[in-house]
Amino acid sequence: MSRFIKKISTLIIVIGLIITVSACEKKEVNSSLSKPLETWSSSLITKVPTNAFGLIYWNTKKTAYEKYLTSNWNVNNSKIFKNGLANANPFLKNFLEILQKSGYSSEDSTWSEIFAENVLFASTESPDDNLYFGLLIKGQDKRNLEKFIGALKQAILEDGSLKLVPFTSQNPNAFGIELTDEANKSAAKTLYFTWQDDVAIIASSSKDLDTILTNDKKDLPAILKSEDYKKATKGMPDSKDVFSFIYLDLNVLKNLVLPSLKHNSIERLAKLPFSVLALAVSMNQELGYDLRCLNNGLPESQSQVSSILFQSSMENSLKATCSNPLVVLSYDGTTIKTVLESIFSLSELETNNIIFESIQKILTNLKRLSLVGQTAIPMPQTMLVLESPAAEKETEQVKKVISTLMSATGSPHTWQRTTFDKHQIDYINTSMMGLGIYVYTMGDSLTLVASSENIIKSAILASNVKDFTANLSKNAKTIYAKDKNVMNLYFDFEEVASVMEKFGGMIGMFMPNDPKLKEMFEPKELEKIRHFGGFVLSVSVEEDQSIRLKAAYTKK
Repeated sequence: MSRFIKKISTLIIVIGLIITVSACEKKEVNSSLSKPLETWSSSLITKVPTNAFGLIYWNTKKTAYEKYLTSNWNVNNSKIFKNGLANANPFLKNFLEILQKSGYSSEDSTWSEIFAENVLFASTESPDDNLYFGLLIKGQDKRNLEKFIGALKQAILEDGSLKLVPFTSQNPNAFGIELTDEANKSAAKTLYFTWQDDVAIIASSSKDLDTILTNDKKDLPAILKSEDYKKATKGMPDSKDVFSFIYLDLNVLKNLVLPSLKHNSIERLAKLPFSVLALAVSMNQELGYDLRCLNNGLPESQSQVSSILFQSSMENSLKATCSNPLVVLSYDGTTIKTVLESIFSLSELETNNIIFESIQKILTNLKRLSLVGQTAIPMPQTMLVLESPAAEKETEQVKKVISTLMSATGSPHTWQRTTFDKHQIDYINTSMMGLGIYVYTMGDSLTLVASSENIIKSAILASNVKDFTANLSKNAKTIYAKDKNVMNLYFDFEEVASVMEKFGGMIGMFMPNDPKLKEMFEPKELEKIRHFGGFVLSVSVEEDQSIRLKAAYTKK
């Protein structure tokens, strides 16, 4: 479970960072997918309070989850758990150790043996009450669940560092744990545990716990019946493939919860222009993520993200991508211009600053900008691909800007020309370990600026064959290159492992006494990296102005 939460949290953070460079384009989706996911037919979901404003659901009984466990993308969680245990603060470390003593292991198999379905929810009991949260657990069977909770209670008693707090419940064995942080006495809270048959609940309040457990109303929380929910889940993966899901009403979070938390990062979070967040984690042939952020009901100044976010096609730029790239990161040109202009206007740089002027000249007619990285020994190779309406003019402008910047820094430079299969490549040799600046015009719309001649040659050769996405799965190719987007990313773990393998011997020579570093380059560790295959991600803006982030691992 912890891995899912970490991955989901990471994606949420990433979308906040990427949002400064995102887009707007009409997109057709299958309207039949707008209905609520079948996941919510779960009896556990219907026990969630109707006024819940957010939930995280995951299901270990689904075929999709079983596929995930046997896939290349299932990383052994034991090491992560142990590392987290070693670095945790004393209170959390103690609690995690108690969990281990009660039979819980970080291994996926142990988690699945105990728990079948789980839903973490948050609600406000009334506008004046504090945040209320709970974790509902459906055990694989009654015996395993009772055994685990009983063992947890016994481990707490034997440890003696946590205080058990009794409370009234239909279950005589129900108990609470006082969570007192020695470093922050005022933060003392109590977690309440109670269970019935194969369902248990852990909550921050003892109020109505028995009612929640025995609730058979077969009704969904209001947020899962809303129009926002239908919009947010439209076009997401088939429900049978979704084994984990997050849905959060950000307006409630920002209006009722965040104001009480005084911290700069919290205040910035409260200003994000989104009202709803939905994230589905799926597994069919590949592990995938689909995240959407709506901005319904927000002030016009916050909701019009399309005023700075634009999107374009990656199709032309793919022609200049080498056949085996390590990484490709591509952005819409108009979005880049808009964002950089905003950055420069807020910075202390004068508008006649040489850097500002140089960048502005290059970006004037830019349609899309892509960064391509290719593995090479002994030095990595990188290349910028600039797409514009007139490539030859753009190339000359790029060369002038490079000359201006090198003159400003006092670096000697002379443009020279070399030929590769009748293709003329201009370059400046910097005499720095064989590196230089190479510029080439490809066709009518592409300008290539590279750190080496070889990567441009690779791009020229690749332009005569199918681009590298031909080796990706249909789903990955669609995410990465089929639709217009603000930005997209491709990352090849197999190429990373190949580079590490070649550098492994060199690292051993220079750092022979570092066992942890050596372990990173062992064949078994490199094989784990290779198993991840490739990773694709795209960010776009939907017809309704919602931000969409789609990502997937893919086999090559």
